[in-house]
Amino acid sequence: MPQPQLLFLGFRLAHCDPPPVGWGHSPQTDQITAICNVSGCAAGRDWSWDLALNRAKCLNTIEEALAEGVDPVDEDRSHYKLCAYRAVPMIFGPTGAQVPDATKMFEPLLPPLPLESDLSDFIRLGYDVVEYMVRPGQPSLPFGCSPLFCNGMAHLFWVNQYCLLPDLATAQQVAALFGKDQPEPGPYVIVEVLEKVNK
Repeated sequence: MPQPQLLFLGFRLAHCDPPPVGWGHSPQTDQITAICNVSGCAAGRDWSWDLALNRAKCLNTIEEALAEGVDPVDEDRSHYKLCAYRAVPMIFGPTGAQVPDATKMFEPLLPPLPLESDLSDFIRLGYDVVEYMVRPGQPSLPFGCSPLFCNGMAHLFWVNQYCLLPDLATAQQVAALFGKDQPEPGPYVIVEVLEKVNK
């Protein structure tokens, strides 16, 4: 597949916990140290209807994401990562991949997506294939489940230490497979996950 231009979604402060005890032990998953998938249940963030967020349920600046704070009852702050997200503007379903109008991929009633920021202080953690929940004409959330984590399907693929796929070509293959097999009621979209590093 050709390499598409990624669509910048914004920033979130994500809760990247270690894998749950007893979850998905296999040669493909034993190296996982942090779950950094996009689904709200994995990231510790509800992709909720919140007017402070943009239409992809992200924040437009690093400062806004840091101001979002962390769960006040969570004593271990080391699992939080400041993440940036970019989506591949393709939707994978039972009939294959479709290339939508990128300006209409996310909820149009909410503020537009930001222009891409300088991400030179970020490193790529990998790619997730996540359930795409946008339904035209309906108030909708952008993301549902991430089958790699939520359905334990990481054991079928060589994911990296973040339970993410290591490269875009692999992510496209997995997205096509998920779109066809529907481990969750898709369709699916690929999201690149990046983390801010201290320099």
